[in-house]
Amino acid sequence: MNRQEFIKRLEELDLPRSEFLILSGGSLLLRGLRESTADMDVCVSEKLAADLDLEHCPQDEDGCFSPFPDVQMKADMAGRAYDIVEGYKCQTLEDILAKKREWNRPKDQKDIAVIEDYLRSGGKLMDKDKDCAETKQTAEELQAGRFVKLAEEYGGFELVQAYRDEEDRFIGGKNGKYWYIIQKDGRTADQYIGTLKDGEWKDVRIKGRGKSRKVTDMPAGTTIGLIEENAYMHQSDEWVQGRKAKLVEDSHPHLHYVYGFGDKALDVSEKYGVTIGWSDIKDVPAGFRLRDLSVGEDVELPE
Repeated sequence: MNRQEFIKRLEELDLPRSEFLILSGGSLLLRGLRESTADMDVCVSEKLAADLDLEHCPQDEDGCFSPFPDVQMKADMAGRAYDIVEGYKCQTLEDILAKKREWNRPKDQKDIAVIEDYLRSGGKLMDKDKDCAETKQTAEELQAGRFVKLAEEYGGFELVQAYRDEEDRFIGGKNGKYWYIIQKDGRTADQYIGTLKDGEWKDVRIKGRGKSRKVTDMPAGTTIGLIEENAYMHQSDEWVQGRKAKLVEDSHPHLHYVYGFGDKALDVSEKYGVTIGWSDIKDVPAGFRLRDLSVGEDVELPE
């Protein structure tokens, strides 16, 4: 399956997006780091495993179940780190890289080289043919830098996406510092901080507080990559492309609901261009709304 076929297959399966996570080759494919994958490997929540009656589906020698053709599943999603890519939960590049270094098979070595080049470049797709690289632009590449320009234009920008289960995601940037912070029940659970200086990114991940606080250096561009994926979430989805925006004024003077289609609704700021809301009747837990938006002097740098 190529990338388009893979996305079409995901849409055909119509599984609740909050209940599964795309692994390895599929995660690379959605990011544009692979041209194709033979099948779809995912891990699912215990709830989805029960709904699919997974334990009674065909099982291979690696312990993966196949409830659908060309789809392998395991019910081990709990606790896994993930990024949002094209609106789907995907295994992080760091986790994929660690696994592939462990396996180190010939096919893994090719993926290792691609992932390492991608991370070293700050999240930009590399191509051995320079002329081809300059003309082949993916949706992700076209979006690259949008948030940096937004923060610079307004002297600071931050939006807070409010998810269910008391989870908030703070996405912001000011004075060359950018952050992607996840709070649960009002407490910071995870934060990525990226500093842009002289065209170079320096990124860290911070987990815990006080004596349990742990700071880990991350590949350059990690933070802005997470910001781009979440600040412009779902905007490159196939059902959005070519659809005329419907402007409906919101209570905030600069925000508008601009898309709606069937069971889905995508809310994008008409002024700032960032995603401020998402809902899907078929996958309610995956939805979020805007909790807050600040610009300029109102933006506070994280501690």
